[in-house]
Amino acid sequence: MIRHIYAHNNGINDVNSQVLGNMQQIDSLATTPTRISGYLSNLQGGLGEQDASLSNLNQF
Repeated sequence: MIRHIYAHNNGINDVNSQVLGNMQQIDSLATTPTRISGYLSNLQGGLGEQDASLSNLNQF
């Protein structure tokens, strides 16, 4: 009986480890849109600066 309990506990521990790993992966993926948004905002700002620089060059 104790062996069965031990075996089931080990099985539960394995499943819990898998669930935890999946939850960590979901958490990581959930922050991806926020990071991409930040990158795109930085890119947009840089493009705006380049546009202003090119406009200044076109005046000459």
